[in-house]
Amino acid sequence: MIKHEKFRYHDSNIFDIHEGILCRACYLGKYKLYKKMINLLGYERLNCKNKNIKNYLRNIFSDACYGENDDIISDILQNADIDVNFSLYHNHPVFQAFDQRLWIVLEHPKININIKYCDGQTILHCATWRCSQSDLTRLIKIPNIDINAQDHKITTYFQGDTPLHLACKNTYETAVPILLEHPDIDIFIKNNTVYII
Repeated sequence: MIKHEKFRYHDSNIFDIHEGILCRACYLGKYKLYKKMINLLGYERLNCKNKNIKNYLRNIFSDACYGENDDIISDILQNADIDVNFSLYHNHPVFQAFDQRLWIVLEHPKININIKYCDGQTILHCATWRCSQSDLTRLIKIPNIDINAQDHKITTYFQGDTPLHLACKNTYETAVPILLEHPDIDIFIKNNTVYII
């Protein structure tokens, strides 16, 4: 390991190897290894790279969401100046956070909770059928959640539906009353098939 500051990043290959180890530590949720690599690399060096790593199309935040370690995620959100809303083939880290119910991510102000998947659906669309009543209730309490977000109107399956449209059309009965509790809900939005709730 090169310890002298003057030679620390002389060889970019050494940095790439260390960065790869850092991403792996995040992916596996290994906090001690993550901290060792952060101490070696420094946040400022990570921040200036602020890019998708080589051909892997990921950054340390997406790997941290897969690793599900709250300490790593907190540290990245607090100290690293990276794009936490970037796209991984339209599979944003926030969707992984939702799958794992990582509320530390979902409720963080840096996170765009309304970011859309390639089909135009948001986390809230998915939540109408993929999470418990308590999780859905917690999700709609996030201050900037778009309760009326519409998915894409360009395919036969996705027809400009809001989360409420989906819940009603697919008989997700437990989701409907929860969505209706939101003060900004608009029950008059029309989708592509002119379906009004």
